[in-house]
Amino acid sequence: MEEIIEKMLFADKRFCLAIDGRCAAGKTTLAGQIADRYGCAIVHLDDFFLPKGMEKKGYGNLERDRLISEVLLPLSQGKEVNYRIFSCHAQKYVKTVTIPAECSVVIEGSYALLPEFRFAYTHSIFMTVSEEEQANRIRRRNGEEGYAVFAARWIPDEECYIAACNPQLAADRIYYSERRIP
Repeated sequence: MEEIIEKMLFADKRFCLAIDGRCAAGKTTLAGQIADRYGCAIVHLDDFFLPKGMEKKGYGNLERDRLISEVLLPLSQGKEVNYRIFSCHAQKYVKTVTIPAECSVVIEGSYALLPEFRFAYTHSIFMTVSEEEQANRIRRRNGEEGYAVFAARWIPDEECYIAACNPQLAADRIYYSERRIP
């Protein structure tokens, strides 16, 4: 793990790290590496996917209010976190996760650095990748049909968010990921 991350997180007994960035930039992989190294919990923003029929507000297809009330507010207050995981495939909440108050947490996913979420973080990282490498990674992970969906919907949505909200400017560290992530 890069020395700068070690220094950034080592100083804190308990931290809340946001990892935001473009799809296929390596956010989930980095979150897993940090969780393994520090024994912290990971909250995936994919678990807050907006259920069908709920109105999208602003950027990201997220249940923003639920993320704030179930995760970010309790974290910022040093309290235990209890949140529900939503399965977009099943279109229902499938389980509840509890994170003890003393546990460090990584919040991982696109839109993690939306302005209304930033109050809860002690540290933040923004990850980016070239269009070519992003396309290659998505094709390997999701196939050609999956890439077509990303190219038509998710990538343009993320680019609008990045242009409007500048999450990279709010981040403590920016990573440009070109190597293939194992």
